[in-house]
Amino acid sequence: MFSIFRHQALGVERRKDAVAEKVQEARDKKVVYKKKKMQIEELLTEREVLLRTMNLLPKNVEQLEQKIESFGVEPITVPSALPSSHAKIALPETTDVEELRSIVTDLVQDLDQRRDTVTELKKRRSDLQEVFNGEEETFDSKKAEYESRRAHLNEEFEELKPLIQSLEERQEEAEKTIPQVEEQINEAEKQLSAFNSAASNPDEDLKVQLEEEQAIAESLLQNNGSQITDYE
Repeated sequence: MFSIFRHQALGVERRKDAVAEKVQEARDKKVVYKKKKMQIEELLTEREVLLRTMNLLPKNVEQLEQKIESFGVEPITVPSALPSSHAKIALPETTDVEELRSIVTDLVQDLDQRRDTVTELKKRRSDLQEVFNGEEETFDSKKAEYESRRAHLNEEFEELKPLIQSLEERQEEAEKTIPQVEEQINEAEKQLSAFNSAASNPDEDLKVQLEEEQAIAESLLQNNGSQITDYE
């Protein structure tokens, strides 16, 4: 009787151990499933981030190309492999480890390809940024040179401004004097014409001059004679 009870007790213990082992296996599988699920969720999240990054990179590259083209530089053209849109991937519903492993492998390969594309785009963006920085530096240098020359010209203009003003005043005064000078020239021309006319009849002029000198001499004689009479 005791041996039967003992045998039953051993059977119960074995069943309890078997159940405990099954429970532990289930727990282990659940832990593995949770870990795999977390890994998949992390991969999917990373994929979403990468896809959003890839959607933003072409816009940034396009903006850089426009800025570079505005400086007259031909941007480098690289064929883009990015999709214009992407569909959201739902979380897998399967609990099979092998199937989950296959899904994870596919996702990893896809992410590797996406990373390569992103790396290429980042390199392209870096090259464009370098070109843009060089053009911007050249533009800033030319702008600074232009501003310096402009300031120098303004200084020279300010220095020449009094001289220009003086020349303008002298020009205005000269314009006012021109009529007077022309009048004087006309008068001189008239006098010259009269002198030329007188020079054409020298005998007549000499006769007139002699008569004038004779009249002056007679007048002097009369004056001297009257003075002598007074003295007497």
